[in-house]
Order: sequence, then C-alpha cells, then structure tokens
Amino acid sequence: MEKQNKMRVYKIFRTILGPIYKFWYRPTVIGKENIPEDGAVVIVGNHIHIMDQCNVIIATKRCLHYMAKKEVEKMPVVNFLFRKVKGISVNRDGNDVRGLLDCFKCLKNGEKICIFP
Repeated sequence: MEKQNKMRVYKIFRTILGPIYKFWYRPTVIGKENIPEDGAVVIVGNHIHIMDQCNVIIATKRCLHYMAKKEVEKMPVVNFLFRKVKGISVNRDGNDVRGLLDCFKCLKNGEKICIFP
C-alpha cells in the first residue's frame, strides 16, 4: 500500500510539473532508450541547478527514490514532497550508513535510485 501511495504522488507531480518544466526550460533528453524498464537502476547526474532532478523525471516514467542532503528537511514544502515520494535523506557530515543501507534495500527490491553528487 505504501509503495502504491508513493507511486500515485510521484505520478501526480510528474503529470502536473512535467509539462511546465518542459515548457519553461525546453530540455533535450538524449539516451532515454538506454534506461532499463525493469530491475534495479542507479541514475547519476551532474548537479548544477536545483531543477536537475526534473530532467530525470521527464526522461523516464519509472518511479525513483531520490537521495538528498538532510538539510532538505528544513525546507517545509520540499521536505513534504520528499517524504511523500520516499526520498532517502543523507547526512553529508560523515559516513551515513543508514542512507547507504536504505539505498541497498531499494536496489535489492528492484527499485530505482537517483543521485546527484
């Protein structure tokens, strides 16, 4: 049930924000066909702008687990959305074993992880 709620929220935001993002930024997606449809996947991108994750969201219809710095928890709207889509919070001040274990659990279950180091 929890996974279905995550997917529902993710799809709602993707449906609403995707066209707005495409209109505003006019991104070009290259290599979309290389993203596997099934199984565990780690997608890694360059992090230059706060909207970078939107490129991945519009490139695939797959529901992703995003890793983000724990400071996201201090931003009320972003934190609300992050928790709804089951994002993985990471403490960058040291070795965050919990964050890594959460990622490994997702991958073991055949889910998808997206990180922007």
